Amino acid sequence: MLPPNSVTVIGSISMDQIIMDGKNIEVLGGVVTYAGLTFRKHDIPTHIVTNFAKEEKYILNKLTNKGIRAYYEFSTETTRFINTNKSNKRKQMVPTLADPIEEGLIEKTLPIANHIHLGPLHPWDIHPGSIAYLKNYLKKIKKDSRPLVTLDVQGYVREIKNQVVRTLVSDNLEEALWCSDIIKAEKKELEVIIEHFRITPLQLINKYNIRELVITEGSKGGQILRPKAKPISFRAISINNFTDFTGAGDVFFAAYLIKHLYHGEEISPSCNYAARIASLKIKGDYILSSNLDLDSCKTIKPLHPAGIKMLQ
Repeated sequence: MLPPNSVTVIGSISMDQIIMDGKNIEVLGGVVTYAGLTFRKHDIPTHIVTNFAKEEKYILNKLTNKGIRAYYEFSTETTRFINTNKSNKRKQMVPTLADPIEEGLIEKTLPIANHIHLGPLHPWDIHPGSIAYLKNYLKKIKKDSRPLVTLDVQGYVREIKNQVVRTLVSDNLEEALWCSDIIKAEKKELEVIIEHFRITPLQLINKYNIRELVITEGSKGGQILRPKAKPISFRAISINNFTDFTGAGDVFFAAYLIKHLYHGEEISPSCNYAARIASLKIKGDYILSSNLDLDSCKTIKPLHPAGIKMLQ
């Protein structure tokens, strides 16, 4: 397997409405946004593969202005989330969803990076046929030239019913696990996955040949599990004043991968680094609100207009 030198983040970009402490803001969201900006802020060549409505193409401007290259197809809708945060608890509603990211788009973008970061927001965000194609693609490539695949499982432990997000393990998760080398799961997400498959975390790792399982637990920190190795625990950084924890997990995972894989650091210092970056995100000091604000997206002219490419 080649060491990563560039990343392709796959999943829907979303338009998020965040309601917290009487405030109502509208910002960019999705793994392609939070992880994409984190990779790019570390000078890693970053591509995103996503879908959105034609009339809302302007939402890419914040990302392409940072040098992120976008590959996309137009959808009937753009994915929208409404996040209501109260007493550290979040309720999510999803009034609209973009069309699934199809196999044809995945096929054309696989060769552009040797690190594929899967960030679906719901079970059908990346079409199951696309994941099946990726699985077959990986089987055909020699091991020493195989791209690294990382996965945030969050989208596969969600059910959207009557626009409300509920916890449910999707049947689409298993194929994604077969493709992945490193996965991240929040502790409660992992618990429902373990119950669903009726196996232990280590059995999950061994069954799907996972190199690392990154488990996060918010303010309690988390741990890294690997086959035939002792768990490595890490602490979160205490935060007194915070603006919003949306996207903190995406930032943590990307920062961990950057430090551990791209910079070659050991696991513990990589976790500590990622925890610090995630804390800055929560405080609003890492990805500034001006980099996410939807209203200003319309007025920004991308620095790299050639970096936007629609694949037919």
